[in-house]
This record gives sequence, C-alpha cells and structure tokens, in this order.
Amino acid sequence: MVPWHTKKRTGSLNLFTWLFQRVCNLKSLLVPLSLKGGRGDLKKTRKERHRVSRDDLIQLEGVVTKAMGGGMMEFQCENELIIRGVLSGRMKKHRIRVLVGDRVKVSVSPYDTTHGIITYRF
Repeated sequence: MVPWHTKKRTGSLNLFTWLFQRVCNLKSLLVPLSLKGGRGDLKKTRKERHRVSRDDLIQLEGVVTKAMGGGMMEFQCENELIIRGVLSGRMKKHRIRVLVGDRVKVSVSPYDTTHGIITYRF
C-alpha cells in the first residue's frame, strides 16, 4: 500500500482549487472598500508614511552646557530653554567633536521639545 502523501494528485483536484481561488477573489472584489477596511487606491506611498519630515523639525541655536554619557549633551537655547540631545549621524560619521561651550544648531521635534538632534556646530 502506498502512503497518501506520495500519491500523485489528480487534475480534478487542482482544477477545483483553482476554481475556488478564483471565486474567492471575485467575492472580495464585490465587497465595498469600507466593509473590507482597506483604502484601495488611496494608500500612501512609502515617502508619505513618514511621521515627521525634516521640514517639520524646529531649528534652534544654543550653547552646550553639559556633556553626559552615551553621547548625550545638554544645551541651553537663546530662549532659556534647556534641551537634551545627541549628535546626528553625519556628525558622528565625519567625527565632528562638540565640546562644552560650543554653539550648535539643534533640530527639535514639535511633539517632544525636550529632546533634539545636533545638526551643526558653529
């Protein structure tokens, strides 16, 4: 006796599965988009899905007051606001050192103004 998983499948079974898949696809096309939960052609592209673009960041200038561990720095802006932040990836890549007392440009998210990214050293 031959085990069931080694038997050659008949063409009718493949035809049946093919028909079943086609019917299911047709049914999904007939359901309105609002019931499926999908957005159809209104989906956002990859670039539109980003939460905050570089244009939305707030640019501030300040002076580094304290260097903390892990690359974190604390700086005071011109409007007496104290912000913690880290060096941007490009500044780390090009090994630009920032010391206490340096003037820097900081990009701050409008959603969390207590944390920023140092993008330029004056």
